Amino acid sequence: MGIKLQSKIKRAIRFRAVKLLKKRTAIEAKAAEYRKKFSKRTGLPAGLPKPKTYPVLDNQFEPIYCLKRSSQIARGIWRSSLRKKYTAKAALLHRIPKPGALQKREIMEFSVPDAAFATVLNNLLLKRNLKRFSGNPFAYRPDRNQFDAIINLKQYLRSDKIFVIQFDFKNYFDTIPHAYIKRLLDNYGIISISEAEKRVIDAFLIHKFATRKKYILGSFSQKKEIGTPQGSSVSLFLANLANDALAKRIEGVNGQFVRYADDVVAIANTYEDAIKIEQCFHEHCNDTGLEINFEKSDGIRLLSQKAQNEISTIQKFKFLGYDFSQKGCAISDKAIEKIKSKISRLIQIYLIQYVHKHNFNHNRTLPSSSLPFFDWDLMGLVSEIRNYLYGGCSEDLIYSLLSEGKRIPPMRGLMSFYALVDSKDELMTLDGWMVNTLRCALNKRRLIFSGKYSVIYPRFSNKSLILGSWYDPAWNKTKFIPDPRLPSFVRGWRAAQKYYLTFGLSEAAPPPYSGY
Repeated sequence: MGIKLQSKIKRAIRFRAVKLLKKRTAIEAKAAEYRKKFSKRTGLPAGLPKPKTYPVLDNQFEPIYCLKRSSQIARGIWRSSLRKKYTAKAALLHRIPKPGALQKREIMEFSVPDAAFATVLNNLLLKRNLKRFSGNPFAYRPDRNQFDAIINLKQYLRSDKIFVIQFDFKNYFDTIPHAYIKRLLDNYGIISISEAEKRVIDAFLIHKFATRKKYILGSFSQKKEIGTPQGSSVSLFLANLANDALAKRIEGVNGQFVRYADDVVAIANTYEDAIKIEQCFHEHCNDTGLEINFEKSDGIRLLSQKAQNEISTIQKFKFLGYDFSQKGCAISDKAIEKIKSKISRLIQIYLIQYVHKHNFNHNRTLPSSSLPFFDWDLMGLVSEIRNYLYGGCSEDLIYSLLSEGKRIPPMRGLMSFYALVDSKDELMTLDGWMVNTLRCALNKRRLIFSGKYSVIYPRFSNKSLILGSWYDPAWNKTKFIPDPRLPSFVRGWRAAQKYYLTFGLSEAAPPPYSGY
């Protein structure tokens, strides 16, 4: 580890400290914004919350302390790592509920310097060993992302007969044995790593931890002998390292293997090859100590539009928020549920929640049987949905791309991620669902206004919502010109596809992996 490492650690400490401070500021700003919105929408004063406190567990958890002493701390970490005496401070244990599960996922929050050092080490090891790893894992790599995994899998679904092999590892990150990890780290035939770096990884593997209550009391537990240090970037490198052998095993079979984090799928064109791939999973478990979660694993299935008697048959399978079939790619059913839930929640907040529970602001909403009519809450909702679907692009930008092929800022919204969808049918259904749901909510809003406030609120047609013709610009006395047109899943998808085909996916940003 050269002296340049010290500078890298210092920069990483400062970057993480600033990031944490920005996060705290963002939380406080979000609370302030909520109070502002409450007052705007109701015309009532919002109460002040209790001051937010951040109890000090250890100075190295405090971003301001680490910013001021970044040079000194970086020098200490660098020297201790050179002497192979680096020790990670006890981590703070958080238990996060798993979606749709009773169990909770344990995540470790490391001190600012430890987390920064882990990031530096992960980047160094990954860059040095990238070409040694199989090309089939797509997570935690600087050269690949979710789009690459989806495209890679999609191109292998053109055969008439496809066998899909899907196995779910039981608590993958929590159950990788340390003995197996250390065996891999000692094998210089598969990895390039120094003894000092191995000692640092070992320090993260055996780190102490405690819940907040026990941390304050100084009562720490020792890390178990299995599992990667979740919450540390070192875990990302170790996860790829631990599963690399499986990917290389399957590469020796006539089939294709795609892995993103612990989401794994393999496909083959013959049943014999599918059996060989299944055997690769079992051999990997025998070698590593990992276990397959058979309750969540489907094993071998035939992908076909027609049912077969001799083997389990499926018409589609899910991977990374997409449904894959011989017809192509579509948004998965689970993702559609989440999308509908997100938009329904926005509609509830903007149109129903405040007027139902509190009051409405006459300066923002002018319900009247005579013109001009304006509802800033409805306009705000339309804008929020547009930002969700288009990632900040306006309707005018979307139309300019579609009609004239003009280059627009990189698309970052939901439909940017679903640019690889092959058919617009389900998107048309989503458009219909959205406008009908919005109109029903506005009918409910109208009943609240007439029943609770004895004022007239107009009716809306689907056409007026889609075109934005409900908005009367005569009401607007400001220089700001809002766009009342309802955004569209189909329009966003068409724009995302054209952007992808014209400019490539390199500038498009997928949502967080857990999002869909």
